[in-house]
Amino acid sequence: MRHIHNRVAVGWLAQCGGDPLAFCRVSQMGLLRLLTNKHVMGVDVLRPGEAWRAYEGIMRDSRMRFVDEPSGFEAIWKSLMKASGPGAWTDAYLMAFAKAHGLHVVTFDKGFERFGDARTIILAS
Repeated sequence: MRHIHNRVAVGWLAQCGGDPLAFCRVSQMGLLRLLTNKHVMGVDVLRPGEAWRAYEGIMRDSRMRFVDEPSGFEAIWKSLMKASGPGAWTDAYLMAFAKAHGLHVVTFDKGFERFGDARTIILAS
């Protein structure tokens, strides 16, 4: 069993061509958490070491980058949280990260619509 969104995500990735793609610490941890969650991955669930190797394999793609928080990031995050509800910490973090770096958030999570930001690409499942 593959993750239910695998086909759509792989299709989106293929159409990116040579465009750069990035992980931040939160998206990295999210991927590792999902890969090791049997409720998400079913029979394809990975042990932590296997999940790290899968992430390292992704990072060998020449388009992939790991990007640290820029200076001034926290102020953007705080402002997004003031306009969001208490359950939006991680989403607001990712949106602030994208804004601070001039990047896009690509997600299946329709909850990102609350930010009303063109930097969000919501993939249809």
